Amino acid sequence: DAELSAVAAAISAQGFDVVPGERGGLYFGPSSPHAGKKVSGTARRFGARRVLHHGTILVDADMSILHASLHGMETFDDASLPSVSAVPANLSATKKGISMDALREGISLHLAGIPTAPLPTSIADRSLLDAERRRLSSSEWIWETTPPFSVPLGSESPTAALRVEKGRIAALIGENGFQASRAESDFRQSEYLGRSFSISVYEELNAIVAEAGRRTEETL
Repeated sequence: DAELSAVAAAISAQGFDVVPGERGGLYFGPSSPHAGKKVSGTARRFGARRVLHHGTILVDADMSILHASLHGMETFDDASLPSVSAVPANLSATKKGISMDALREGISLHLAGIPTAPLPTSIADRSLLDAERRRLSSSEWIWETTPPFSVPLGSESPTAALRVEKGRIAALIGENGFQASRAESDFRQSEYLGRSFSISVYEELNAIVAEAGRRTEETL
């Protein structure tokens, strides 16, 4: 993790105490009044001799929006890695008025010895960039390469689950693993099967399952 330590040192050189932590995270160090709080998360790609470090540094983020984005819907029956629980904090919590530009320049000078600069357009083959843009904009990439997952449906206590495969709704499953009876009937009539999964579709189906549950209770 020499690469992660180097990034932590570069941020610390700008007047912060930042140390590397688990799963590529960066945290306020022991001398900080916010010790242990997370200031950066990373996604890294390790090569034989190099590491591609892709990270987000919290400088002056809106914590209410951040909290909402990090506490989304629960999923299960998937291959995702569980998140490392952490309390986030902005660098501005210990250094008011920190400039994004100044921080970026300072990190660049510490790591590379040169200021930041736009990447020359001549550095890459335009045809390769265009081909990659088309690939990443295609429905095959956006939807069909999405790993399968399930999300629980229901208001208070989930009574069904939605199965999503290749980014599309594949089935509504009852709490015992069988097709949900009344909710399944409503589900099939609603023509949701095969539709692309989205937050709005998830909320609509949540309402369908909740209503089916209420009608079932009324008949008992």
